[in-house]
Parts: sequence; C-alpha cells; structure tokens
Amino acid sequence: MPILLYTLILRRKLILLLFISVSLVQPDHGFAQQRSRSSKTPLNEVHKHVFELKTGREIFLLTLGAGLNVYNAYLQNQVVPLTPDEIARLDPGQVNSFDRKTIDNYRQEGAGDYLLYASFLIPFTVPLTIFKGGEHKSDWKVWAVMTSELLLLNGGFNGIIKSSVLRVRPFVYNPDVSLDLKTVKKARYSFYSAHTSTTASLTFFTARLFSSYLTDTKTKTWIWIGAVTYPALTGILRLETGRHFRTDVITGYFFGAFFGYIIPDLHRISNERLSFRPSFGEDAFQVYFTYTL
Repeated sequence: MPILLYTLILRRKLILLLFISVSLVQPDHGFAQQRSRSSKTPLNEVHKHVFELKTGREIFLLTLGAGLNVYNAYLQNQVVPLTPDEIARLDPGQVNSFDRKTIDNYRQEGAGDYLLYASFLIPFTVPLTIFKGGEHKSDWKVWAVMTSELLLLNGGFNGIIKSSVLRVRPFVYNPDVSLDLKTVKKARYSFYSAHTSTTASLTFFTARLFSSYLTDTKTKTWIWIGAVTYPALTGILRLETGRHFRTDVITGYFFGAFFGYIIPDLHRISNERLSFRPSFGEDAFQVYFTYTL
C-alpha cells in the first residue's frame, strides 16, 4: 500500500483536525486579554480569558504533530509480522514477573474500545459549557487548535514508539489464541497502550481546562477524580483483553497525562512558570522548555 494512502487511512481523523486547526490560526485569535463579564456561564462561574494562540508556536506544534504521524506511518509500513516459527520460539519465562501475569488473559475487545471512542467527546464539554455563546467564538478557536495539537502529538509519539519497540502483545504467548491473530502487524504493537494514552491525554486536558476557569474547589475535585479514573479503567480493561502488559498501560497513562497537562500550560496567557521557544540555526534545530517550580 502506498505510504501516502496508508497515512491518510491511518490518521484520517487527526489530519482532518489539522486542516481545521490551520485554518483557524490567525495572529489575533485567542484570548488576547484577561477580562471577565458579569453574566454567568452554565457552571455559575465568571467567564475569563486564560489561553491564547501564537501563530509561530501553533504552526510549529501542528507541523511537528503532523510530521510525527507521517513518520509513524512510514515506520508501520516497514513492520513485518511475526512468522509461526518466531511465535513458536517465544518463551513466557523471558517476560518479567510483573508483566507475566497478563499472558493468560484474552478476550475480544469491547468495553475498552467504547471508552476510547467516548473519550473523544469529553473535550467538547468545555466549549459547550464554559464557552457557550456566540460572543466566545475565539474561545472555540483556541480550544480547537489545542485539541488538534494534543491528538497529533500524543498519537504521533505513541505510534513511533510502538513501531520502533515492536513489543509482542501478551496474547501472542498464549497457546489458546488463534495463530491468525498472532501473525498480523498489530500483534507487535504492545508498548505502549494507545487506548490508555489517548484517554489519559483527553481527560487530563479537559480537567486542566476546567480547572483554569472554575473556582469551586469541590467541582474541580470531582472533575479531576473522573479524569484520573477514566484512563485507569481503560487500562485495566486492556489488560483483561491480553493486548497489553502492565508496564504498557502504566507508560501509556504517564505519557497521555503529560501531553494532556502540558498543552494547556503552553498556551496560558503570560505564563511565567512555563516557557517554550524553538530556535533555528544553520546546522541545528533546538527547542527550549523552561519550567519554574
């Protein structure tokens, strides 16, 4: 299959979000000034502008995310499935004791997939509540760009790691599982869990946005409890299917939470704690991140 066609099929939703985001990025879009209004939002909080877009930064992040996904598609195109002989030589004893217990797990994918699909709707709770109203069109634009960057960066990074590490899924060690399921490329994409990483990135991203606007501590606490629990449940369900080892799920949770938390901080207005600056030279390209504790 041609690389370009493979890329479009594999990441069609992400590429679509990229095109939408690029069309929205303009120098004056976003939350240019801190201000509030007297009317209340549906969550009984005063609306305020917290985040902003910067054209150079957004073009860099969107391009980086798209580039990661294209490179991932290239790597996946090079992956060769395991042969029956290679599968027969696999030794469960070589799996570390912490992960080995998931080898005997196997069932058809189900609940974990549903949680993954539903998680793509979670970020929409922010613009549909906090940003409700025609006067907040710029808020929607900032949200759309940040969400696109999140999906592209998190998905692209995860895909590259999967296609580079090529860790065999737990069920491949299970003699009761059909050989047909073991001799496909996806059987080598165990590390790390995309389901867990994606749900964690979206829930932490959403919770981070709500926390930036809401002042009620109790409400924010419940939002964060949901944000932390949702991807954890997704990871547990993935363990039960035999698609991932425990370390796959833990690593996926960490990276997803990282991307979900850091993207909003990169766009915060006058953020003195976190700074992000790309630097281009004749022979090198560098990115500087500074975070003050």
